[in-house]
Amino acid sequence: IRGKIAPVNPPSFSIPDDDLSAEEVRQQRRRLLLRRLLTIGLPVLAALDIAAAVAIPKIKDARARQFTEQAQRLLAENKMQEAFNNAASAMQMRPGLPDVRRTYAKVLLAAGKAEGMSVLRTMAEDGSANTQDRLDLTDAALRFGDVPLAEREAFQVLQGGERKPDALLRVARVRLAQQRPADAIQALRESLEAGENADASILLARLQFAVNTPESTAEALDLLRPLAKQQDDTGLQALLTLVASPSLQSSEGAGWVEALRTHPKATDE
Repeated sequence: IRGKIAPVNPPSFSIPDDDLSAEEVRQQRRRLLLRRLLTIGLPVLAALDIAAAVAIPKIKDARARQFTEQAQRLLAENKMQEAFNNAASAMQMRPGLPDVRRTYAKVLLAAGKAEGMSVLRTMAEDGSANTQDRLDLTDAALRFGDVPLAEREAFQVLQGGERKPDALLRVARVRLAQQRPADAIQALRESLEAGENADASILLARLQFAVNTPESTAEALDLLRPLAKQQDDTGLQALLTLVASPSLQSSEGAGWVEALRTHPKATDE
């Protein structure tokens, strides 16, 4: 009889451990452990890799901010080398964080390095700079002789509508750098109209003393008298301006000299 013979599958069976040698039992158990590792361990490792990819940047961010805070504290204590070391470490870890960049710039500028201006300029160009960064960039540009950059940034802040008194003070400083004292005086008056600004008052008083008319001198004295009573840096600057002015010979002059001598911020330097 001819016909198709159905294939016969061999029966599945396992050999009891009792019928295997000790070495065969160990090999069988190793194979079983390997299968379990492949089934369970690889997904676990993948999950750990994902967790590490998420956690490591956060750890670096936190560490960079730690270095940044230390740099700010050390800068306030005038420990320049230590401040720079911490700021540089933060930059190496996270050069894209705005707080890290602006602190690095501040440390460089405090050390008299023009590279700090370059850092702030890059922040202004890539949109990560805030209003204070732009004001600091304006000051740095004036300090290092880049008057066009200073003018651009001062007007950028002014057009933004924030910190108008501070922006107009920078405009006045730009005008002085451009040898335009009359325009500087106008900007300072506008700054004072926009809000109280001790630095603008002192600079305007100095310019008015330089004009040296009765009217300008009277305006300068009106600006400085209330500031000179303060026991802070502003008061010290006001007193220094008064004792350096032609009005030192007035009846008030001796009082200014005595106030300067006893001022808590005054030094022998």
